[in-house]
Amino acid sequence: MDKWKIERIDRTRWLVELYFNDIPKMPPKITLTKVYNRKPTEEEIEYAYTEWYNGFTMGK
Repeated sequence: MDKWKIERIDRTRWLVELYFNDIPKMPPKITLTKVYNRKPTEEEIEYAYTEWYNGFTMGK
């Protein structure tokens, strides 16, 4: 499964879904969504994913 999906909502908005799976002590699947006013770069999405993942796994 992919770690994220980017989808265009309309001419000015992009939806990014981040998928987190198999994180200890968390539900089996977590999906976070964020709307951008422009198409985000792969680096921006990777950074957001890493930040959220680290937040979920802190103290495990």
